[in-house]
Amino acid sequence: MMNKIFPILILLIPGFIFPQINGTWNSYTSLKDTRRAAATEEGIMAISGGGAYYFDIEDENFSIYTKSGGLSSQELTSLGVDHYSRFWAGTQEGTINVITPQTGEINKILDISSTSMSLKEINDIFPWGDTIYIATDFSVSLINTESFLFIDTYQKFGSFLSAIPVYTVFRSDIVYAATESGLAVQKLDAVNLSAPESWNVYSYSSDIPAGIIYKFALYRDEILAATDNGVIRITLNNISNAFYDGANVTDIFVQNDSLYTIRDGSVYLFDGSSSQLLYTPEGFQINSVSYSDNHSLLFSTNKGLMKYQNGNVSLLLPNTPSTNSFYSMTVSTEGVLWGGTGRAYDNGGIYSFGQGGWNFYDKESNPDDIIVNGFHAASSGPDGAVYMSNWGRGFTKIKDDIFITYTTDNTGMVGIEDDPYFLVIMDVKTDSRNNEWALNFESADKKALSVLTTDNEWYHYEISSPLTTATVITSQFAIDDYDTKWFSVTSSTSQGPGLYYFNENNTLEDTDDDVWGFINTSDGMNSNEISEIAIDRRGELWIGTDKGVNIISNSQNPTSRISSVFPLRLQTVSCIAVDPVNQKWVGTQKGVFVMSPDGTSLLENFTASNSPLPSDEIKSITIDEDKGIIYIGTDYGLVSFSSIFRKPVESFGELEIYPNPFRISPDQENNLYIDGLIEDSEIKIISVSGSLIREFITPGGRTAVWDGRNENNDYVASGIYIIVAFDEEANSVATAKVAVIRK
Repeated sequence: MMNKIFPILILLIPGFIFPQINGTWNSYTSLKDTRRAAATEEGIMAISGGGAYYFDIEDENFSIYTKSGGLSSQELTSLGVDHYSRFWAGTQEGTINVITPQTGEINKILDISSTSMSLKEINDIFPWGDTIYIATDFSVSLINTESFLFIDTYQKFGSFLSAIPVYTVFRSDIVYAATESGLAVQKLDAVNLSAPESWNVYSYSSDIPAGIIYKFALYRDEILAATDNGVIRITLNNISNAFYDGANVTDIFVQNDSLYTIRDGSVYLFDGSSSQLLYTPEGFQINSVSYSDNHSLLFSTNKGLMKYQNGNVSLLLPNTPSTNSFYSMTVSTEGVLWGGTGRAYDNGGIYSFGQGGWNFYDKESNPDDIIVNGFHAASSGPDGAVYMSNWGRGFTKIKDDIFITYTTDNTGMVGIEDDPYFLVIMDVKTDSRNNEWALNFESADKKALSVLTTDNEWYHYEISSPLTTATVITSQFAIDDYDTKWFSVTSSTSQGPGLYYFNENNTLEDTDDDVWGFINTSDGMNSNEISEIAIDRRGELWIGTDKGVNIISNSQNPTSRISSVFPLRLQTVSCIAVDPVNQKWVGTQKGVFVMSPDGTSLLENFTASNSPLPSDEIKSITIDEDKGIIYIGTDYGLVSFSSIFRKPVESFGELEIYPNPFRISPDQENNLYIDGLIEDSEIKIISVSGSLIREFITPGGRTAVWDGRNENNDYVASGIYIIVAFDEEANSVATAKVAVIRK
């Protein structure tokens, strides 16, 4: 058979087939900021700004609910549990997610989020028999627990303005609603609660001894409310202080004959006659208190859900990121995701994510390794090292779990003019000889570039005349295939802001042969405000700016051709990542744009509305080339997109073909995946009789896709087909068979 096939391989010129942007999403968010919890006999549900998590009491396992897993959004604001043991979680945008932990099913109720109201947040959820009472930013709504249909909506309470925010709602014999203007109480004889006259209203300014009502509770046949001025008692004829006068009581909860409150940050127990301090948190904040059926209190805190029992607290929190701020990221050669949380000194730090789950490092947990927490840039070297650049304390190199920090004390680098010890490194990159180059943000000695050689020697370089003789403020950094260092300058220098480049011509000691250059809008750039520099697989520079993307096609003669990426015109670009098939993943303030290798075609635009992205403002993107995972970071969490765009193998082995058999249906998308390819493989689809059915050049990665069509764009017939993969010279060949079933 190979005698028939092989001549075809070298005679025919195939075309390109690029795979579609299909893949699997996952969300990674911090669940630490736990806002409220609710429990059934089977388990405990907790909500946070990163999603929800469920703790199964029997098997002690966690289930995590995020946007990629079916939630409408991760910003959960309220929680209730109905008599079917389903948890109702409200969101900031007005959607209600009904979660059934036993099956993992999530039903979404969209009626409130679909209204024309500008503010729609679900502030409180109160179950009452077959009815769920929903307090929103403009109403109280009633929903049937079985059908999920709306029963009624109340938007006007007595003389209060219409459609005012309702903070919390409660029902005993009658309905109570705490609004922006005050308290609304159902009249005893009222039937039509949609009518304003069905409510008695009490204003904060004159009728209520408080400025805001946080929560209601029924205790010993009395309606009590937690307020910013203690606990108040509400009767038909009077509203008065009950106890804790003057204290800020943010939550109230009743279990049997005990009343629990959060008073000025601490948890108190009231037994009907006296009050006692139950627990004062240290190092964290308690947001709400609830009860679990295993006879323990639940504290929802900004450090996670805590179980309180017999005076002790224990943490109930799955392994997730410690932060939702993914300011900068990189993937090491070992396949571990590393990143920094930003420039803030007092919070944040370094995170990593690998087979062992999430780890977090900061000055509190790693005082010997971390001076301050402001890690704002991450990069990785070819030897497994990771470089974390710090806002004020140089940079830290992490390799084999060893942290080495480089500051003004051990490098010869100088910090900013106002404080020479304040050393801000914008980024660290390695060149082809594994030298480590650091870009100094604002060097007082005007030496913007420094290099640490493999012999542990430091060299420092000034942006010399005629470019500038002034101190400059640098920003983005990259090193191309010719070891030219490219970086942006944002300050006003003698040349002005723009794109600079430097090459020492492999002579670190000799500065006479150094090459410096400068490019700005006068050379064809869209803007001098440069936000990203990326080197693609052809050696082209992709320059992200506040007005789109420029491509510098020839880095050795950079001004010879500077083009613009038309589909990204006027987009504010934050980051660019290049995948194994040379597609560009461009982060902007309007989501992620996936561009073809040459930048002429927009392949996809992922946004918060059409994908699990938690925000359209993208902070960082990095790619695990071996696994084909694109990580996308925002200030509201991280998502990953698992694709077929993976790094090619070094040499052919056995091809993996899936699905096999390959079922083709004309009324659906048909994709056969060919895995195990070397770089720039070419593919031929051959019939068992040796006839050429289809040929194409792959995009260059490890995986290619065949859509089941022949050269005439018709779907092939059922049968056995031979797949041949080979390099450009046909020196390396791999084959496989696939059974096609045509429906």
